[in-house]
Amino acid sequence: MTPLALLALWITIGVFRQGVWSSPQGITVRNAFKKYQAPWSEVESVGQPPEYGAWRNAGIPIRLRDGRRISAALYGAGRGSRPGFADDVISALREDQRRYGTCDSGT
Repeated sequence: MTPLALLALWITIGVFRQGVWSSPQGITVRNAFKKYQAPWSEVESVGQPPEYGAWRNAGIPIRLRDGRRISAALYGAGRGSRPGFADDVISALREDQRRYGTCDSGT
């Protein structure tokens, strides 16, 4: 395989592995090239993704108590995204936050 084909394969695999997972222990966000994990006790809020056109951190924002921010890029608004496209995921994450950690419904 050529280096360009290997790079394309690596990027494709990264894109298809993206997601957000929740468990009683915390939240895991896997973006195309990086994975984040945080226990619920560190999660301050789960917010709405910015409107289409945001260049950085365009996914579901997860703010941690120490000020860091994780962005679930899979849920970034696209040109054809319907309003509220990520609402079900955000609601589920907020419910798990209330159930397993300290609660702040976020913005």
